Amino acid sequence: MRERLRRTLTIFEIIFFSVSIIVGAGIYSLIGKAAGYAGNGVWISVVLAGAITILTGLSFAEMSSMFPKTTGYYMLLREAFREFEGKVWGFVVEWMIIVASVFAIATISIAFSEYLSSVFQIDTVLVSILLILITGLVSYIGIKESVRIALLMALVEVFGLVVVIVLGVFLTNTDVSKFTDFSSFKGVFLGATLIFFAYTGFELIPAQAEETLSSRKNVPKAIVASIGISMIIYVLVSISIMNMADPKSLGDSHAPLADILREKFGDIPVKIVWISALFATASTVLGVMITSSRLIFGLAREKMLPRSLSSIEHRYKTPYIAILITIIAASAIVYVFRDLMRVAELANLMNLVAFLLVNVSIVILRFYRPHLERDYKVPLSIRNIPILPILATITIGFLIYQYPSNVLLYGTAIIIIGTIVYGLVKNHIID
Repeated sequence: MRERLRRTLTIFEIIFFSVSIIVGAGIYSLIGKAAGYAGNGVWISVVLAGAITILTGLSFAEMSSMFPKTTGYYMLLREAFREFEGKVWGFVVEWMIIVASVFAIATISIAFSEYLSSVFQIDTVLVSILLILITGLVSYIGIKESVRIALLMALVEVFGLVVVIVLGVFLTNTDVSKFTDFSSFKGVFLGATLIFFAYTGFELIPAQAEETLSSRKNVPKAIVASIGISMIIYVLVSISIMNMADPKSLGDSHAPLADILREKFGDIPVKIVWISALFATASTVLGVMITSSRLIFGLAREKMLPRSLSSIEHRYKTPYIAILITIIAASAIVYVFRDLMRVAELANLMNLVAFLLVNVSIVILRFYRPHLERDYKVPLSIRNIPILPILATITIGFLIYQYPSNVLLYGTAIIIIGTIVYGLVKNHIID
């Protein structure tokens, strides 16, 4: 008999848990880098990345209504590409999302230590790894407890962004001419590829399907709602940045929101944002730690990874070996790379490739499996062919094209490693 995860999360808990993952480290740490690329066009970068995220989020919502399982990605690709070794495609997509999640944990833990180092003299690598260990321990004690802790931290992180929005939008004069005063559309698109990372996290919501009540209906709702809430917050933050500073000057800042407020309003709001940023990064690391370990657990239960990774701790009903593997992998990435931008780029690329394949799969299944049970369907179809996933596929392909060749090379290597792992497990070379 299969061991089961504990199904306890309500619709409100899963929405706010999702927002706590999305509205976190990305906006606190990467908004400055994106502004350095896009200048006054950073608000367009935020809207463009958000629009692409919504298009793909709708596809993920349909996927979750068809396959409300931790391994929903694997099952979707397996069915869509059934005639073309669907199990391999399914494994590779879930592998990419797992790798992206582990890289995201590393990225965000580095962002946490960089914010902390702006005030204290610390070893950023050691602190990053320590954060990973602590969040891994918290995720071990149980999903309900972990989500509640993440929600408390999310309240603090959102409060910091509200402070930025109030000061930048309502207490600073808005120069409307800035909204069209930018020099490079290429910079805007580069900014969008980076800001896209700040929206990621929605793709991990299906990993909680087996721990969510009425998951076939509630998980799709949570995906759409959490992206919408996040986009509103991000647009307001980007407008605040444009009002308070020259966005181009923020490209080299490790704590852009704090730096802007210090120059404009002094130390008190800076302390609020600094504390909020620490909670934001810690909250996001915890959220991604929880979901990535569930993805590993799900694949192992489907016999796509070593079976030991599907072990559940009997008292807390958590996949403790999968959590341990996640801790080790993320800590190793921090130790090897140590660079926020490089790790973020690789995490982004893996997500983008996975998103592209999910969108393609939704289109294929609408055409070849129209009667498959769906509690939610992406709107706007022509003869049952959904238009929005096609638009998402095109735009995601364009974003992937923007990546440097060395990042694409690293991404290709990760995909190849995934197919090798699949072959080894499938042939019982590792078990």
